[in-house]
Amino acid sequence: MSNTQSDRSRVSASDPSEVRYFAQKHGLTDDQVRDLIKQHGNDRKTLEEAVATIKGPATIV
Repeated sequence: MSNTQSDRSRVSASDPSEVRYFAQKHGLTDDQVRDLIKQHGNDRKTLEEAVATIKGPATIV
């Protein structure tokens, strides 16, 4: 089931399309995203901060 308007701030580990979207957006595998959710919870902002610490700040070309 996809996120509704009220829960866009969460990434559902049980929704393959949400995991896949987050993974592709950040250059990760689905398993890496699920591991991040296990470690940090499913809050989207927290997960994006965790990705930034792993991958470093994005560079604009």
